[in-house]
Amino acid sequence: MASAAAIFDSLAAHEPGGVPFQTPVTVFHRVITTDGSLHTIGPVTETTFVRGTITSNEPDPEAPLALRLRGNYPNPFADATTVAFELPATSDVRLEVFDLLGRSVVTVDAGQMSGSTGEVEVDGSSLPNGTYLYRVTARAARGVSVATGSMVLMR
Repeated sequence: MASAAAIFDSLAAHEPGGVPFQTPVTVFHRVITTDGSLHTIGPVTETTFVRGTITSNEPDPEAPLALRLRGNYPNPFADATTVAFELPATSDVRLEVFDLLGRSVVTVDAGQMSGSTGEVEVDGSSLPNGTYLYRVTARAARGVSVATGSMVLMR
């Protein structure tokens, strides 16, 4: 992109920013190749440059494409544990903990979290020892993502 910006500036009378944003400048060019003895001349083509803000339609390679659990720590835990996860986009996050009979025993509405990594602390001080399942639900503009995991409470 730096090379394209330099070409654009050279077209604007060597004055950086000499052409206002969103003003198109058309360049006609032709490619000539040679092997030293023969020349090949390509057709004239045109390229239109428009000075504007550089944006990308490529996804961020670091950002997860879906809700991804990173587990909970510590596990096993005594009174509280933290569930860590990665979000693909800003989402409303809710975490539910279930006993092995499928009954909801703890619900944490974590509210809106921005994309990237997130954590929710679970208070298990009122629960008996045992194995529990948890479900993280992330509601974003693009839809709802759900991920599940397990945790062990031991005092």
